[in-house]
Amino acid sequence: DGMTLLPQKLNKVGYATHAAGKWHLGFSAASKLPHARGFDTWLGYFTHREDKYTKISGLAGTDGLYRDFWLQSQDYDGPASQYVGQKGNATSFGDAQLSQFVVDTL
Repeated sequence: DGMTLLPQKLNKVGYATHAAGKWHLGFSAASKLPHARGFDTWLGYFTHREDKYTKISGLAGTDGLYRDFWLQSQDYDGPASQYVGQKGNATSFGDAQLSQFVVDTL
């Protein structure tokens, strides 16, 4: 890694940092995830192939499907299942959920 991101610098001087949306900075190790890179909270996607309603995704070259909608905060780090209804039916479109997260966070 060796690169310090702006949210890491802001955290050091007392600012709260939050992000919502697609994470484009890698997810192969915990040290590359938003929370480790200085964001206090983050809601979003790691890949680019998710269904915006069901949040189901699959990586190219694999047969596996998984839910790609994640929440990271001080208290929780995992699937944002509270945004997905029963049997894979989403409660609303992903972009609307991201927008509401931003409003709630502010």
